[in-house]
Amino acid sequence: MPQQFPFVKIAFDHQTFASQVHGGVSRDAAAFIYPSLYEGFGIPPLEAMAAGTPVVAVDAGSVPEVCGDAVAYAPPGDVEALRIAIECVVGSPTLTASLVAAGHARLGLFSWARCAAETATIYRNLL
Repeated sequence: MPQQFPFVKIAFDHQTFASQVHGGVSRDAAAFIYPSLYEGFGIPPLEAMAAGTPVVAVDAGSVPEVCGDAVAYAPPGDVEALRIAIECVVGSPTLTASLVAAGHARLGLFSWARCAAETATIYRNLL
């Protein structure tokens, strides 16, 4: 369940976040914080970007490859750097707007149609 703090709403749990994206939780959040050290693809940050929520994440796993420069990063295991990144995003409307715009642009690289076409190409090449 998303937890609320006086200064920022943060969705911690991916399942809860994903189920609430269209219900307004992510749209109302000041930031989506994703300190995952391993992520198979990076769908939770993309979901946040789709909802217009800036993302703060750990520079680990597939997140940097998937999210590119559309995320404020902190080094893995550096809690202080993560805190500073969160404060920077939440405290700067300019940075927030920049990350939201970069997130929307980044989403253009991903679509189910493209995924299906690339998968079909791989299968055809294997035959």
